[in-house]
Formats: sequence, C-alpha cells, structure tokens
Amino acid sequence: MSRVIIIVIGLFSLCAFSPSANAQGLHAIPCEGCSLQEMRRAASAEIDFGGIIVFSLSTGDIENVIITPTGRIHQGRITDEMAAYFTELVWLYRNNGNSLKFSYSLPSSANAIKRSGASAAGKELPMSAYEALSNSSRMNNLLDHMHNRYPSIIAGANSVFRVFNPVTWLNSNAASVRVEVRFPDGTRLEVVYSYEKNKWERVPNSAKDAHNNSIPETREEFAERGYQEYEFRGPPGYRPDQLRKLGYGAWHHDDGLHSGKGHRLHQR
Repeated sequence: MSRVIIIVIGLFSLCAFSPSANAQGLHAIPCEGCSLQEMRRAASAEIDFGGIIVFSLSTGDIENVIITPTGRIHQGRITDEMAAYFTELVWLYRNNGNSLKFSYSLPSSANAIKRSGASAAGKELPMSAYEALSNSSRMNNLLDHMHNRYPSIIAGANSVFRVFNPVTWLNSNAASVRVEVRFPDGTRLEVVYSYEKNKWERVPNSAKDAHNNSIPETREEFAERGYQEYEFRGPPGYRPDQLRKLGYGAWHHDDGLHSGKGHRLHQR
C-alpha cells in the first residue's frame, strides 16, 4: 500500500487530531477483527505521521491513532460525537448481517406506492432503473423518498440519528451506507448516503437489468466497440426499447442467440 504523507503545520500535540465543532469527515481505514497492535500497524502502513481513525465494525472497536514525526505512536481521544455516530453505525452493520449494504424493493403498483407514502402528487417515482437514468426528476424524487423514509425503515424503533446527521464521520468507503433499490421490473441500482451533504446520491454505473447486465449510462459505455453483448434468458429484462429511450440512438439486435447465450446489439 502506498504511504500517505500528512503535513502538519504548527505545533504537533495529542490534541492535533481532535475534531472541531464543524461537521467533518475524518481520515479513516477499516481493520476488521484487528487487535490494538494490528490497528496501529495498519495506521503506520497508511500514514507517515499525523492522525488517523482505525475501526472494526464487526467488533465495535475504534481507535484514534496518532503518529508523531519521530515515529512514536499514541492513542488519541475519540470524541463524544464520533462515539455516538460509531455506536449507531455498528448497530446498523450488525443488524443487517454484518453489512452496510441494504436492499429496498419499491412497491409493484401505483396503489401500493400511494398507500406506502412513497409517491405524492407531483412526486412520481421511477418504476425501473432505465427510467431513473433517463428521468432526472423522478430520480431526484426517489432520492428525496429515501431521505424522508429510509432511515426509519432500516432502523425500526432504534435511533440512527447520528448516522444520518453526523457531526463527525468516518471518511471511508467501508463506513458508507448503501442501498440497492430494486424496481418492479427486476432492474436495480444503488444509492449511497453522503455524510458531507446529508443526502442520498446515486452510485454511478451501478444500474443492472433483470439479467444482471450493466445498464450503460453513456453512448460510449453502451457500444464503444460498435457492439455490445447482453445475456438475456427471457423476460423480464430484455429491453432494447428501454436502451433506446436512454438516448443512445437507433439500435437493433441479431435475431439469433450469439454464442448461445445472448444478443449482440449494433449501432445503425
């Protein structure tokens, strides 16, 4: 692993890594199931000197490791704000089978959506990943819906206020809360919660059709070689019409199966 040099300006002390009252993400790395000594070795492999948070969601351990310019290692303080955030994050992780990636299925009918409160007047939700990619307004409605309802769905009666409204947070992909949104037609895409912006965002290039083919987001991704192969095993999911709606121009497919498993799509 490449080493990261952190330049510390001013007097270095054990308080140098104490976060301010302003909301901020702290440089952090995961070290699942690690002992304190293993966490310190992981910190030394990541930075030359400065401060870094090392955490293990599976064991609920978190350490503020501070390395001085002379190479000495000290244990810094974990603030009350970080401790509260981390406690709730660990609960979410353990309650979801040791994962921060969740799954959420949208109702399959308009009536069910209205009963669930998922869609209000003027707030229609996308009913497929294709529609989410092609209709930014409905994609934004979905993100708003996640913001308003999803924390309570995954937390139940437990409070996860700090996870979705943190003062300080772990700036690490391993601490990100992700949700795979499943649409009624079998397509899906992922959204991730941005601690910095306090809102959900779509994960680029995460959309899949019902047969696990990646749904391209640009013309170049769709057929950079002049064609692209998709594996279709029957409905649902065989949707070349939906690909056209994404604005990639006129496409047609071979009538027969290509290599016995899929269709080859060509640009006209």
